[in-house]
Amino acid sequence: MYPSVVFPGATLQLQAFEFRYRIMMHTLLQQGLEFGVIYCGKNGRMADVGCIVRVIECERLSDDRFFMTCVGESRFRVIEVVRTKPYVIARIQILNDQPGFEPQDDLGSLMQQVQQHLKNVAMLSDKLNQKLRGNHQTEQLLGMHSAASFSFLIARLFIDDRLEQQALLQMDDTAQRLAREGMYLERRSKYLAAIAAIKDAFEHLSCNEK
Repeated sequence: MYPSVVFPGATLQLQAFEFRYRIMMHTLLQQGLEFGVIYCGKNGRMADVGCIVRVIECERLSDDRFFMTCVGESRFRVIEVVRTKPYVIARIQILNDQPGFEPQDDLGSLMQQVQQHLKNVAMLSDKLNQKLRGNHQTEQLLGMHSAASFSFLIARLFIDDRLEQQALLQMDDTAQRLAREGMYLERRSKYLAAIAAIKDAFEHLSCNEK
């Protein structure tokens, strides 16, 4: 269980220092370097869908702690929790996006719409002196990624709400995921536009009073 939502393609740094996770790492080193990461919110409730990660670098320290670099691979759904001690073991089902009926041109159009909403958010964020994480990557990555991997990239870099990220992770339709991300970013740009308008009004009022 993890306090953030992990997506396919994501790179994350993990430290195994609790006894149960040190035991898990010993098992992984013997049986294979893949395990499931699943979001657990503040209420302590484990989500239904998570992401398998593969350990690509592992450093074992003298006190038996482990530092790991992992990369997200396939999504999975928990079918049954087999045991919870010393760490959670579950039966899972690997998830893939279902082939939709949308032509490739429609998926490309959705990607372009998401990118345009993102540009609007970036422009307004700059105007409000807010830094938009990862914005410099979208231009080059739009043409380098499939629609599915692009949708995961957007969810990971530009969706801040954890519950919204989890909802996107659980979706099995790329077009629906992209459409939902577009709506999220459009709402964000409208919110920022309203804040920018209020800021401009106050600045204009201040100038008139001088």
